[in-house]
Amino acid sequence: MNGRRTLNPSPLATYVVAFLLAAGAVTMCGGVGLFQTGPLTWLFRLGTWCLFGVFLLRAFGNLKTFGLFKSVQGTQFAYWDTHLYSPLCLLLAALAAVVAGGRD
Repeated sequence: MNGRRTLNPSPLATYVVAFLLAAGAVTMCGGVGLFQTGPLTWLFRLGTWCLFGVFLLRAFGNLKTFGLFKSVQGTQFAYWDTHLYSPLCLLLAALAAVVAGGRD
């Protein structure tokens, strides 16, 4: 907004996001059966539904600075958000829903 960044994440915040993305990847791998989940199958199913929700919310955004219905346009981030990040989040949400609603 006016050439200023709206979010300045700290290195710790960046590491937390990286850890959560890795945990999400492990959750999805367990959900599709790449490894035995034993009695925790329900936990992986719940985790994939949570991933569905998180990625769907990210795709729709906060209606101001990011997401499909953002009002801020004309920035480099807005361009990439419209053409890459939001569609990717929609795809990830759909894949998580497929995995969560899949096999028993």
